[in-house]
Amino acid sequence: MIIGSLKTGSVECEEKRMRVWKQFKKIVATMLACSMLVGSMAACACGEDSGNGGNPTPGSGQSGSQGGQSGNQGGQSGETKKITLTVWSPAEDQAPQEGAPNGLLAKWCGEFANEHPEWDITFQYGVCSEGDARDIVTKDLDAAGDVYMYANDQLATLVGAGALAEFGGSALETIRTMNNETMFRSVTYEDAVYGVPYTPNTLILYYNDEMFDEDEVKSLNTMLEKDLGKGVAAFGMDITDSWYIEQFYYAGGFTLYGPDGTDEAAGTDIGDFGFVTEFLVDLVKNPKFHKESGDDSITRLKNRTLGALVSGSWKASAIKDALGDDFETAELPSVTFDNGVSGVMRQFTGSKAVGVNPRCENMAAAVALALYLGSESVQRDRFEYRGVTPVNVNLAESREVLESPIAEAENAVVLHTSVVQPTVPAISNWFTIVETFANEIYNGTITKENAAERTKQLEEALNAGTGF
Repeated sequence: MIIGSLKTGSVECEEKRMRVWKQFKKIVATMLACSMLVGSMAACACGEDSGNGGNPTPGSGQSGSQGGQSGNQGGQSGETKKITLTVWSPAEDQAPQEGAPNGLLAKWCGEFANEHPEWDITFQYGVCSEGDARDIVTKDLDAAGDVYMYANDQLATLVGAGALAEFGGSALETIRTMNNETMFRSVTYEDAVYGVPYTPNTLILYYNDEMFDEDEVKSLNTMLEKDLGKGVAAFGMDITDSWYIEQFYYAGGFTLYGPDGTDEAAGTDIGDFGFVTEFLVDLVKNPKFHKESGDDSITRLKNRTLGALVSGSWKASAIKDALGDDFETAELPSVTFDNGVSGVMRQFTGSKAVGVNPRCENMAAAVALALYLGSESVQRDRFEYRGVTPVNVNLAESREVLESPIAEAENAVVLHTSVVQPTVPAISNWFTIVETFANEIYNGTITKENAAERTKQLEEALNAGTGF
């Protein structure tokens, strides 16, 4: 330490020691004040412009001061600190709502400002969907939002780009206590936490309860064997989407990046599961199967030519409208393969979360806002206004959530029939390589005769990170 470098025995030296000691105490105090957040905190102009920063994709929303009441004292200086926070969110959160004429995001930010009179906050809003965060935020970190939402499958890329600050201290403990283990792990990368989850990102089974009962939908084989009439498919999903097809291989028992999806070096053993590929070859040829494309499944559900569909919460409203009183949901079913192996279809499960830009100038306020936007009260609003399933452990057990068939099914999948989506960088190989593989199954290039060989080739491509 600097103190230890000074010699003793003179007044001058003692005066120097006292000055250094005072400086040291100031440094310690600053470090303690920043303990809520661990990570890079390089200064930038993150709150100085409109939130677009010249980036054409995020649209500017409302901007205005929503700080605490004038005259309130903030900090040791006795003055309220004037700050600007740029917040990016999906457009749905900024659309006018009954009870939120300026949009939900403005409502939440106003509530946050009222709870923090120590800051006189001017909020600047930009539009950026969770799925687009990786591409938009990383274009220009200095111009990106101070606080933004992202899908957790982008976690490794965002962290690698220096686009997410790590949470620590009391903030970390708050995130831990608000979430179950699956959701907590969904925002964890290399033992560090980078977000506040607010909804699960997974798939569930929607079905027509006039065509199937709750026991029949527990087995895919049972559904496919049931005669629903001429031209009626029993089961549908986007089989060529690499975020769907893994369900079958997990049912067969394969592993991806180790037992918990965190060991990139472990690769995958999918080459041993050619029997799953053979099952899929038969499935796509089965007239009882419907390969979803766009919104055609909604049409088929509405005209009663499709009995069940695997999809996400983003289609829940349309599916519910299509099925009306026949609408029901369930966890993912089990499947039995031709060789007798049986297992439950397991879906990648992640989350959508609130993250903080490490280059934010007002870090303490940004961290506090991120925690608020992922809080129980805001999750309740998302659920009540938009039907977005909450992940907060208290809300998940609340009467209104338990009575929601969509939320109930999503939470059941998270707890019982899911696998935490790997966040290692190599997961990008899975999505690109397996998409090609899945399309070859659907197009007939992969057959039952070459299924074993092609599945081995898939494993080699995934583990090498090469094209298929």
